[in-house]
Amino acid sequence: MTIMNGGGSNTNWPTVSCTVPGSTTPPTTPPTTPPTTPPTTPPTTPPPSGSAPLKPRMVIMTDITSADWEPDDMESLIHVLASADMYEIDGIISTTGWSLDGSSPLQTSHIYDVINAYAKDLPNLMKRSGQTGFLADETHQRIGYWPSPDHLRSLVKEGLDVRGMGAVGAGKDSAGSNQVVSVVDQADTRPVWMTFWGSGNTLAQALWHVQNTRSAADLATFISKVRVYAITDQDRGYTGEGYSNSSQYWMRKTFPSLFYIWSETAWGEYGSTIKNTYWPQYTSKIQGHGALGGMYPTWKYIVEGDSPSWLHLWPGLNDPNDPSQYGFGGRFIYGTGPDGQTKAYTDNTGDPANQSRAAIDRTLQDQTNNFISRIDWATNGTGNRNPNLVVNNDNGYTPLTLTATPGSTVTLTTTGTTDPDGNAITYTWTHDTGTGYTGTVNLTTTGTTTNIQIPTNTAGQTISIILRAADNGTPSLATYRRIQIKTS
Repeated sequence: MTIMNGGGSNTNWPTVSCTVPGSTTPPTTPPTTPPTTPPTTPPTTPPPSGSAPLKPRMVIMTDITSADWEPDDMESLIHVLASADMYEIDGIISTTGWSLDGSSPLQTSHIYDVINAYAKDLPNLMKRSGQTGFLADETHQRIGYWPSPDHLRSLVKEGLDVRGMGAVGAGKDSAGSNQVVSVVDQADTRPVWMTFWGSGNTLAQALWHVQNTRSAADLATFISKVRVYAITDQDRGYTGEGYSNSSQYWMRKTFPSLFYIWSETAWGEYGSTIKNTYWPQYTSKIQGHGALGGMYPTWKYIVEGDSPSWLHLWPGLNDPNDPSQYGFGGRFIYGTGPDGQTKAYTDNTGDPANQSRAAIDRTLQDQTNNFISRIDWATNGTGNRNPNLVVNNDNGYTPLTLTATPGSTVTLTTTGTTDPDGNAITYTWTHDTGTGYTGTVNLTTTGTTTNIQIPTNTAGQTISIILRAADNGTPSLATYRRIQIKTS
């Protein structure tokens, strides 16, 4: 079968598929280290041979409230803890934001409520990876490891109960900002992703503290280890207030080398599409199932608007350090942000917004199924698991990089791919025309092998190919891998 792909702004990328019986192996190596601006990829610390890769590191900053106030942060926290084997959570910080403007106390107790529900479901969740206990030192976690409830409780901190620049400056340190400094200072080559579900002023205070207590070189080192994924700018009001008092504006302006994703489209597309399309699956297969599903609230305005910030890090589909690659958290282009003044990776308007919507729409059923299957495990201690994908004898998660010359043929094979539950697997190959080479590419698939004809006009460019391996279990689960073909 042959397929023609092309069109740089095309959001309906053509695909080619085949189905083969399933079998059994595990994945490796999640994306771990930075680009600055624009993205680059410094060396990472590889895991020992034969072991699972280290997880991506993440700090959550959330303006969580009660379910009857604004439930979407609670929804996102339930979802991410049901996926806690995929992430190393280094902090859960209660902050202000659109739900809490500083006129009422932070509602940190709800974080503990969700962790307590996780603790009840954890014995069943651990069966998913065969885990029987906890590490004495729960730093440097590997994919497949479920953190202990006590470890998660130790990471819960508070920022200041103030919105905007009132939380930044002399005497404004908090348990939350101290946690950020401590985490970034750890001897670990992996970047630390700061996910802003509410205000980012806790990170702003941490940066202010380092700026005012360390050398310029030490500040630069600190900033180089930080990544931001911000769900809009919640350090200002949601009714159109200006950016001048936002600490997030201050960070972008003061630290232009700070890696900063500013989502204005992906989060809205994600939350509104679940509400309008997928909510019946949530009510029938998530709510009321297990302790986590039992406390999953019904939406009030939008569903899980903050989840794209951590789904951006889900291993396999994209390198989080290159936001131009579409992933589960959207797609972003570097340029001037919605404030008209500062630079960031954005999806605010035009083609970047359309591409980001398409990325969410293209993958949302797969992520919904991932969540459902994890709630199945939380409830029953059994369920479906994702295929273990192998491409050209490589079972990693980071993009597989190959080299080729224009006019040559590149062969990709999924030989060795297995399904832990013995399900049949359907493979779908797609040319991602939104990044790198945007012209026409021919892919021909026979069984587990796909041949890619490299166009003659591709010298010095990169062709991005996405492989999706989906099983026929209940629900159907997919594993993704990106292949980057660099031409000389």
